[in-house]
Amino acid sequence: MSRLIPGSRFLSLLLGALFLTACLSCRTETTASSRVLPLLYRGQVVPDEQNRLCFVYRAHPIRTQNHESVTIMINTLQFHQWKCSWFIERSDQTIPLDSSEPISCTEGDVLGVRLSYRGPLDLTETDLENCRPRFLAVRINGAQPSPRKPNVAIVLVDAMRPDHLPGEKYPDILAPHLQNMRLLGTEFTNWHSTSSSSRPAVGSIFTGLYPRAHGAIRHTTAAASLFPGVKTIAECFREEGYRTAAFHSNAQISAQFGFDRGFDIYKGPLWDPDVIMESNRWLSSTTSPFFLYVHLIRLHAPYRPTDYFDHLYRGMTGDPEHDRYCSEITLSDQSIGEFLLTMIEWGYFDNTIFWFLSDHGEEFGEHGGRYHGYALYEESIRTLSILVRPSVAPRESACGLITSHVDVLPTLCSFAHVPISSPVQGMDLSGVVEGKETAMQDRAIFAQSYGGEDSDPLVSVRDAVIWNGWKWIAPAYGTQRELYNLMEDPGERKNLYADDHPVATQLDAKLREFVGESDKIAEKMGRAEALAGHPASYSDKELENLRQLGYIR
Repeated sequence: MSRLIPGSRFLSLLLGALFLTACLSCRTETTASSRVLPLLYRGQVVPDEQNRLCFVYRAHPIRTQNHESVTIMINTLQFHQWKCSWFIERSDQTIPLDSSEPISCTEGDVLGVRLSYRGPLDLTETDLENCRPRFLAVRINGAQPSPRKPNVAIVLVDAMRPDHLPGEKYPDILAPHLQNMRLLGTEFTNWHSTSSSSRPAVGSIFTGLYPRAHGAIRHTTAAASLFPGVKTIAECFREEGYRTAAFHSNAQISAQFGFDRGFDIYKGPLWDPDVIMESNRWLSSTTSPFFLYVHLIRLHAPYRPTDYFDHLYRGMTGDPEHDRYCSEITLSDQSIGEFLLTMIEWGYFDNTIFWFLSDHGEEFGEHGGRYHGYALYEESIRTLSILVRPSVAPRESACGLITSHVDVLPTLCSFAHVPISSPVQGMDLSGVVEGKETAMQDRAIFAQSYGGEDSDPLVSVRDAVIWNGWKWIAPAYGTQRELYNLMEDPGERKNLYADDHPVATQLDAKLREFVGESDKIAEKMGRAEALAGHPASYSDKELENLRQLGYIR
């Protein structure tokens, strides 16, 4: 018996269709008093009028105040031979929903969806089980924000390039959970990492400082750890009574480098299934409020998608390795889906601030190189950044801001009303996201790459400045300087550098000012003490993790 669509891909397609239907409608309502209602479905298989396969799902009763309304896209959806239609059950009546207007609902109403498969019934029992959508999100209008402290969850997908999410460039890549987080939240499309490698980048997320200021730079030197005086975001939240935990998959951010500061539980490196299992187990046993960091690794080279996924996008890019990278995106998205489902099942979703990030990107020969770590081109440092606050309708006005990893700490602390008692170099984006402030027009952000050994472990291999649509790349060694107009040349193909170029002069001055500022912070944070210490070492488990990731041979 032939199979139209393999089960795993089928699941992703259906989830994507369902989420897309609901979440698109969420953008029609922008009232401050709306919130997302996650719905868990319990489904049954019944024949339709032509005796074809039909799944009927009824959500848990809507738990909301009387006479509120639900906004959902009601229009019938046609998707890969499936017909999707919505209904609401009320007082033993099943009422079809055939309008995109908000519907009135009362306590106990049940929202449902009917999926009718109109193609040949050549699906296996495994397919039938896999294609059951497990949750959906719709927006409830008129709800009041929770008075409780918000939970905070950072989910980082290592090496994720945002231009590989479903869109014009790669329309066939399946990532329904991330795609729908884009629709539910604010996606920062001009977000940049502070480095093209994991340790300095995650260090910036944790501290609000650039690598030169926080110190967690290289893999093998005495300057590998966060400087002694650096305060992490977990410390900030724990001081305010938050429970804190991190489950990670990369030995480059292990505890001995200072990344465990402020966490009640800091576990890793683990492989992605264990990261999700451990984080979900912790969620089932903890109480609010909490701060949680989840770090997924499978999108990192080498790319080894399992089973069917190894062939999912074969031939799509013309580069077999790049194809496998795309497959790993879909697998990573499934892990995110499992995590989100647990958040919903334990009742945390509605009162949690989610931030989906990547530490850096990946090159596939665009500039003659592959992977990451040394170059500072957009493929390496333009990264995923999606901020989701389910209780608040998203604002698109902040999407195009020039933003950076150093902005995570001040923004999350602001949203959660957590004080900051240490220096930060990032910007609080909360006011911009909420439409209360305008963007800083003259902002410059910086990125740094660190490679081989030298006399000063804090000397970068390359520095980049991004300002007003321009990028300036200045190497520490050699004479090659690079200047790109990112507005006219987003692929960075035409180097406009000249000794007397006025923009290059401006950006070089900004770089020098930045280096001076960072060095002053570093000295306050214990730079001299760190450099006088001993090189960090890895455990056997961490060494094996690094071998698997290709860092060591």
